[in-house]
Amino acid sequence: MGDEVSLRRIAQLANPRVAARIDFPRFGAKVADEDKKHGKDRVSLEREKAAAEQLAEYDNAGMHVLPKVLQMWEGERREEKLVEGLSVEDAYVMRVLLSVARVHESKQEHIDSLPPFIMTDAEDMTLNGTYLLSGFANLHPMYTNKHGSVLLFDSNHWQLKRNPDIERSVDSEEHTVTTKAKGFMPPLGTWDTDGKPILSLQVDQKSQRHPYDNLTTERLSLGRGGTRLVGGATRGGVSLEELRRLYAWPGEKTCVDDAVLTLKNMGFHVSKILQSINMVGVNVGDILEHLTEDDSSVDEEEIEDGGEDDGVQAALEADIGQMHSSLEHGEEPR
Repeated sequence: MGDEVSLRRIAQLANPRVAARIDFPRFGAKVADEDKKHGKDRVSLEREKAAAEQLAEYDNAGMHVLPKVLQMWEGERREEKLVEGLSVEDAYVMRVLLSVARVHESKQEHIDSLPPFIMTDAEDMTLNGTYLLSGFANLHPMYTNKHGSVLLFDSNHWQLKRNPDIERSVDSEEHTVTTKAKGFMPPLGTWDTDGKPILSLQVDQKSQRHPYDNLTTERLSLGRGGTRLVGGATRGGVSLEELRRLYAWPGEKTCVDDAVLTLKNMGFHVSKILQSINMVGVNVGDILEHLTEDDSSVDEEEIEDGGEDDGVQAALEADIGQMHSSLEHGEEPR
């Protein structure tokens, strides 16, 4: 690994869950049977290799940060402790490592704290129900429901993989339901496949169960015009508040708000911006590319329904306007 990549990986190793999610590139570490007997996991082995090779190399070159990195890996996050006794140059390196570690940890804490996802209205009932965080795949979180269906990022898109061993309520030779979404988090709202199922974040966190966890539960009867669904999703699309919840890192909601403000000031319609964030995430460059690729201003469904709900758009515009005013006056956005 190059020096910048090596330093970033050293920072990622400060948190085992971050290191497990971002598993490449890494300092080569394969858990052998003998290591398993001694209770060593891949992250522990990778730390040992990084300390013995990369950090020892830095030490020989005059960058003496190994003891402080080991402290950071053990859980120390106080800057004053991690730079104490270091030269100006070494203290700078440790501050950079600590800053990178905090950013990754903040994002990981957000992933771990999100409520479960709820899938409803799929024709195949084994796809419906509560999806809990079950691990990571391809640098993204992965979720599984009680039927063994998996919500994961694969082949550069979000997918649902059916459990091939379970008898399904509909005939299907395909075990994978694929979307066009490629953001960091799975897309909320209606999926244009398999009966147009709807994915949402669970609102009531008192219970991690959902009626669709029971295969005998009947499907919801949905009307047109943005009928409100379990978990907060609507047929009309995803809301600004839902995206704030989905992408509220590092510890704030401003990553979504900033993207909306930037692109709104470039002349794009707020609802289109929200749709693009839902599909590609909060990177402004990715959103802009998605918006310019999807340059149709009104689709067939909007024409059939009489166009976009002006009240919804007005509410979005008011929310963005209020946030913009708060930022101009130095206030934190609500």
